[in-house]
Amino acid sequence: MELKDVDYVLAVAQYRNISLAAQALYISQPALSKYLSNLEKRLGLPLFLRSGRSLSLTPAGEIYVRHARQIADIARRLREELSLVAADRKGHLSVGVVRSGWQKLLPDIVKQLQGKHPEATFRIVDTLSIELEQKVLTRVFDLGLATVPPQLPGLGYDVIEESFVLLSVPAQNPLARRGVAREGLPFPWIDIHHFSRCDYILQERNCRMRLIADEVFRREGFVPNVRLTTESTFSAVEYASSGLGVCMITDDYISQVSRTEALKFFCVGEPVAKISFGAIYQRGADSSPLAKDFIRLCKAEGARRMLAPKHFEPQGPPLP
Repeated sequence: MELKDVDYVLAVAQYRNISLAAQALYISQPALSKYLSNLEKRLGLPLFLRSGRSLSLTPAGEIYVRHARQIADIARRLREELSLVAADRKGHLSVGVVRSGWQKLLPDIVKQLQGKHPEATFRIVDTLSIELEQKVLTRVFDLGLATVPPQLPGLGYDVIEESFVLLSVPAQNPLARRGVAREGLPFPWIDIHHFSRCDYILQERNCRMRLIADEVFRREGFVPNVRLTTESTFSAVEYASSGLGVCMITDDYISQVSRTEALKFFCVGEPVAKISFGAIYQRGADSSPLAKDFIRLCKAEGARRMLAPKHFEPQGPPLP
């Protein structure tokens, strides 16, 4: 059996029509008809029953198609693995990253990697946390950058940096004056229970930031009055800066959001709420030198950011 036999029979089985199958295979109808006839002669069994222009599988055809699909899948995986081997000779790294301040840091990290791995190629994809974890687990991505620990079993992680979970409050809200300074915190601390009557803008439940916020609420015994939901943390902040309510973010979002002058940011929780951000990978899988260098550079950048005062300062333009 040749792979061409498999491709041709599967196409005919899919379309149940010689003409349509021929078009999909980019060959002529007579050529496909002759090829199929010769194949059936070699096998000594008919694979299809002809009824006008329509074809249906014979019992032998059903057996053939079942095994042909398995062969086609094996051939596809063989090609994929061989292409990965070819790519690994020069180095290839596929990384999924959730939308955060790290998106603006990756170009410099990739540039540094190119200096050490001049022939390496890269694929950087922005995605949601749950999609990122699934694709790391199935090796669509070599690594992921997201909040850790991951939710799916079978994944490991290295912490890159820690972030504060912040309550973002419209600056004109009188409750914003209740924040107090605490030693060791880059933002004032505030009791989240002061905001029990405020409207909340929260992310949809498929967003990791929503899971983080819900955990803070659970620990504090607090039920927010949710008036608006969105899939984007950046959108939640923009709505809050317009005075529509308060929202929850982490500190690495601040420098990436416009109109931050319209907001006041507060640490919350007892103990103060923090999360970890890190590199996610498939547990037990061998990491390439390129992947190890990527994680090392990310850790160095994370340490540098936590020591840089500007990391916690709003960078958006002042309000008109």
